[in-house]
Amino acid sequence: MKTVTQLAGGLASFLLTSVSSMAVAQTISDGEVASVGLDRIVVTAQKREEFLEDVPSSIKAFTADEIDNLQIDTLTDIALLSPSVSINEGLSPIFTDISIRGIAGLGGSQQTYGIYIDGFEISANSIAGAAVRFDDIERIEVLRGPQGTTFGRNVIAGAFNITTRDIGDEFSGYTEAKVENFGGYGLRGGIDIPIKPGMAVRASAFYDHSDGYIENIGAAGGKNDSDTYGGRLKFVADLNDRLSVNATVTYDKHEQGLANFIPDGDLDSGLDLLVDIVNDGNNPFFAPGSIPAGPSELFPQQNDTVELNSPTDFDTENVLAILRFDYAFDNMDLVWVSGYLDSQVNRAEDNDLSDLDAVALVQNDSAEFASTEIRLQSSGDAALNWTVGAYGAIADRLTTNSLSSGTEMDQFYRLPGGVPLDLLGNGLLITLPNAVPLFPNTLELFRDNLETEETAFALFAEAEYDITDNVSVFAGARYNYDEIEQKTTGSVELVTLGSLLDPDVTETTPLPPEILALQSNVLLSQITLWPALLPDEQEEDSFEKVTWRVGAKWEPIPDINLYGVISTGYRPGGLQLTGGFAPPSFGPEELINYEIGMKSFLFDGKASLNVALFHMDWNEIQINTRAPGATFGFTDNIGEAQVQGIEIDFVAQPIDGLTVGGGMAYLDTEIEEFLDTQGFDRSGFPLPRTTEYSGNAYAEYTRPLTGTLEGFGRVMWVYNGEQPDTFIIGGEDGRPLEKWERVDLRFGVTQPDNWRLEIYGENIFDEIYAAGKTGNGYSI
Repeated sequence: MKTVTQLAGGLASFLLTSVSSMAVAQTISDGEVASVGLDRIVVTAQKREEFLEDVPSSIKAFTADEIDNLQIDTLTDIALLSPSVSINEGLSPIFTDISIRGIAGLGGSQQTYGIYIDGFEISANSIAGAAVRFDDIERIEVLRGPQGTTFGRNVIAGAFNITTRDIGDEFSGYTEAKVENFGGYGLRGGIDIPIKPGMAVRASAFYDHSDGYIENIGAAGGKNDSDTYGGRLKFVADLNDRLSVNATVTYDKHEQGLANFIPDGDLDSGLDLLVDIVNDGNNPFFAPGSIPAGPSELFPQQNDTVELNSPTDFDTENVLAILRFDYAFDNMDLVWVSGYLDSQVNRAEDNDLSDLDAVALVQNDSAEFASTEIRLQSSGDAALNWTVGAYGAIADRLTTNSLSSGTEMDQFYRLPGGVPLDLLGNGLLITLPNAVPLFPNTLELFRDNLETEETAFALFAEAEYDITDNVSVFAGARYNYDEIEQKTTGSVELVTLGSLLDPDVTETTPLPPEILALQSNVLLSQITLWPALLPDEQEEDSFEKVTWRVGAKWEPIPDINLYGVISTGYRPGGLQLTGGFAPPSFGPEELINYEIGMKSFLFDGKASLNVALFHMDWNEIQINTRAPGATFGFTDNIGEAQVQGIEIDFVAQPIDGLTVGGGMAYLDTEIEEFLDTQGFDRSGFPLPRTTEYSGNAYAEYTRPLTGTLEGFGRVMWVYNGEQPDTFIIGGEDGRPLEKWERVDLRFGVTQPDNWRLEIYGENIFDEIYAAGKTGNGYSI
């Protein structure tokens, strides 16, 4: 998120842009353009260029002008302006959760949505998608609802279809500089360089810095400062009248200090699973909701201070390369898109959330993903339009997690002597003569070296036929095959003392006498933990599914299109290697969407209104859970849930210079079947990470000043409803993410196609709200 987003009040920022040739929203000529009116937006949601109002699905599209004016460059920025798309920001951009129409990733390793840049999927690698910076972008399309036929797997919720800027025919460029509060500033720019007719290069780059708005008053010091930078090199060549090639290479890096996180006091440390095993979610040494060290006030009473003894860092780096060939036959086109993505994540975190030297986490994630898609599709203006194609992808990922205890670990986790404790929750009290540490000091408590290899293959076909001039029917299907292989090496896990009697499990360090003595106590041996080396594991599995879409559209009068569609989506299952403590795999989840809608272009192009009503059945939902008393989590398939709702997007230009618009969404979600591992029935509950109401509205006015100068102003209101937190077994849940709203304002002066000076403020009334909820704190 931008640093001004959450806590800025007033007009704290300004932006200056110098332009010699600005890219504009792509349009298709459709008769004369009125002096007052909207441009028809072209989208590629069905992998061919079409007017937005002609596509039979719910789409929120942003043009190049909107992207520039609203400074949209992250997934969070897109979600805020797209009703029915909810965000739950994490400790850093890579941990941001997205819910579309109430469908969120509640478990499993794959996303429920897809992110595509110039036709290449970057979200198949789950560590990269949410962190990639969207810079120098021509168009953004938010496709709501399953896209299983056109885009394939892992898009049961929807997709973000991103198109980078085209290269101009002349030498041109732009530069932009901005200054924000919290020590923020940024630079970006791009340049088009023609080489010869039909061949050109575009280069763009950006840099953003923030001093941060959260301070660590603990021993380590520091703030959640950040530096984000990168660039893109794009090459386009028309090799002859039929063949063209388009190649891009993109690099971006994000370096962040502290996490964007404030504790909420619900639990005593980041080791919430370990705390739960002691006394049903409460550490027996500390009262529920207390933190033994750290700020005396928690969020929302204070929202800019943490107290940590060790430094925290979040670094991500992405390299993306895409190659596209287009060949035009006489009546059809051949398109071939291939890409490669390399992502690196390094994370170091003080996991006990206090100034005690208790628990530290180090995580390293390295992933590579490559895919290729080739498709043949009709061209021209025939009654029958069709597409057939094939897709293949491979992914390799290595994840290493290490959790270590510090010198003051026993101050957090010990069984107090002389105090009767109901450790197992069965009413049988146990009193120890002396305080006994549950977990040892200065040892590696957990280590997981996980290697994952994935292979995907698909065949797809879709066709649309015009029965009459204003009635069309369409149908499509996609065969998906996914294969996954995982192995673990050198895994260390906390296990009970009783588990150490298993010959395949070995403690990593000798048991001290006071711990060794507890092994003879049957009850204590079930709950006292010790790090142990688990045997290496290796598993593989495969999944296949046919997804499909059928529907019809009707244009009763010009520029009003009605449609109905039934579409399906699929997310493959996965593996989980936990030394036999959980099922070795979980199954795929499926979704079917029933939708009717209206797309319109009204009043001679002065207004547009799009409405969609839908009902979705979500089956075999993947959700993170855990066994009672366990220190680890795993993914399981629960029953089903239903979602129904409405989405509305509108924009109008009632008079010359004035544009008003916005959108809203209402979602009604209900779990039909879910019995958790402690037997608690979730039937009738709403889905987690789901916002019932969301919306935004804006008004923008532009008028001539003197000569060629124009003045402009824009006010925008954004609302996001309450989100229930993810489930905890036994009916206990964390605090919800509270509803919030904010007002943004920007105004300035411009000489069109030359320069622009702008002052803007986000959250100008200084509303204090959280943008995300993690296990025991808020992301702000």
